[in-house]
Amino acid sequence: MSKNVIKTKNLKKTYFSEGENVKVLEGVDWQLEKGDSAAVLGESGVGKSTFLYLLGLLTKPTEGEILINDKKVSDLNETMRAEFIKRNIGFIFQFFQLFNDMTLWENLYFVAEMYYNKKQAEKKCEEMIDFLGLKDRKNQTAVYLSGGEKQRVAVARALLKDPLILLADEPTGNLDQKHAKKILDFLIKIQKEKKLSLVMVTHNPKVANYCNNIYTLRGKNLWRGEKK
Repeated sequence: MSKNVIKTKNLKKTYFSEGENVKVLEGVDWQLEKGDSAAVLGESGVGKSTFLYLLGLLTKPTEGEILINDKKVSDLNETMRAEFIKRNIGFIFQFFQLFNDMTLWENLYFVAEMYYNKKQAEKKCEEMIDFLGLKDRKNQTAVYLSGGEKQRVAVARALLKDPLILLADEPTGNLDQKHAKKILDFLIKIQKEKKLSLVMVTHNPKVANYCNNIYTLRGKNLWRGEKK
């Protein structure tokens, strides 16, 4: 088995809209080692989210291959793809996607019970709330949580299943600078402690600097960059 957890070969994505072919990615060859982190920089509309959704198997490539742990996953059928995502991939989105009428605890438990029995799910939620430093907020309805607290809960939900890969789409895009730093510090701390493979897309070079590897998406391909 190779040391790369994610690898793409000649990855292409074209959308078909109103009789027109819109190429987003054209022949991307890319890889990320186990337990490493990578940021993908780019302006709005260049295809950053599309690349992330391809890695997360939320959409299929037009051509090319995606391999995870040396297993070709880009052509899995719908049932197998859903099961693979459920067991291996955690997602963090710009919008928190919490249930506003549920408590912090209920938002976590709703996800945990998909993977564990009742006793295990409760234990996982307690551990995560303790790790988050939000024990005093566990019974607070989500609508009353701050933006930073909501994003910490969103990160926690992605981690409940102990994923192999964590994919983050502009995870601090809705936060002010102070709360963004806290979330990024928290996210990288978890990534290192749990040895997760993290891919984060962002338009902000300062956010990208939190990752070990930086790439820029331009001209429908990925280019290696440097921290600034």
